[in-house]
Amino acid sequence: MVRVDGVQAFLRVDPGWEGPHPAKHSVRLVHHLAQRGAPVPRIRLLRPRVLSLAWNDYTISMETVLPGSSPSARDLSVLPAAGENLGRIHQSILDFEPPRSSRPVHAYVRPILQLAAQREALTVREPFEALSAHIEANCADVLETDIAWLFCHGDVGCCNVIEDRGHVGYTDFGRAAYLPALVDLLMPRFRWLMGDTECDRGFLTVSEAAAFIRGYERVRPLTDKDRAAIPPIWAAYYAEYLSFLWVKWGEARDRGRHGLFEICRRINNLVEEALEMGQELVRELDQIRR
Repeated sequence: MVRVDGVQAFLRVDPGWEGPHPAKHSVRLVHHLAQRGAPVPRIRLLRPRVLSLAWNDYTISMETVLPGSSPSARDLSVLPAAGENLGRIHQSILDFEPPRSSRPVHAYVRPILQLAAQREALTVREPFEALSAHIEANCADVLETDIAWLFCHGDVGCCNVIEDRGHVGYTDFGRAAYLPALVDLLMPRFRWLMGDTECDRGFLTVSEAAAFIRGYERVRPLTDKDRAAIPPIWAAYYAEYLSFLWVKWGEARDRGRHGLFEICRRINNLVEEALEMGQELVRELDQIRR
C-alpha cells in the first residue's frame, strides 16, 4: 500500500503472461474505464505516459483503492446496484479495443463447450459432449443470431465488487477477455458467492440473478436477441465452469465448502438442467417485465 497525491493506492505486480490478453492490456482497460467515469480504480502513471512497466516476467502497475468492502453473502441487497454499475462499465468499454461489434452466438458456445469437454485431466466427458449435441439440436436458430461482444470483466463475483454506502465499484480485471456481453451478466449466478468465506450456499437463486440483470437493464436494456441467447450462453458458461472446478478441486470437490456446489451431480445432470436453467431465468425476467 502506498500514497500518491494523498490517495491510497496499491502497487500491483501481475504475471506478465503472453497470451491473447496480457496483464498490461488489462491495465489499459481499467485506465480507459476510469477516464470515462466508470466505477473502477484509477491507474496512476509510473512514468510520464506510462501506465505499466515490465519487470522480468511481471507487469507492474499502480491503482487507487476503492473505498468500502466486498459485500457479504448474508446481504444480497447490493445485487441491483452491482448490475447497474456493470452496465455502466459495459457502456464505457464500447470504444475500447477491439471496437464494438456483434458476432453469432455459436462463436462463443461451440468453442467453450469444446474446451469444457476436452480439458486435460477431465475424466468425465460424456455429459459435456451430450450437452453440445443437445444445444445444437434445440437452439439451431439462436446459435446463428448475432449478439453484442465486448471486452468483458470476466470474473464478476462478490469478491471483485466493492460496496461503500450504496456505491458499487469493480476491481480485478485480470481475466478480462473479448466475449459476449451476456457472459459478464450471467456468470454471477454461479460465481457471485464463491469469494465469500462465510457463504453457506452454492449459488444465487433465479430471482437473485434476475435482480442483478434488472439492475443492468437500467443502463443497458437487453434486446430480444440477447434474451433469446441467454439459455445457450448460460449453458455453455455453466458447463465450462463445472469442468474447470471438477479438475481444480479434485478429490475435495464434494466435501466441505466445495460440496455446496454439487459439482458431480451437476455434471451428471447437464443435459437435463443447463438449458432449462437459462430458460428459467428468461421466464423470471419476463415475469418481472410484466
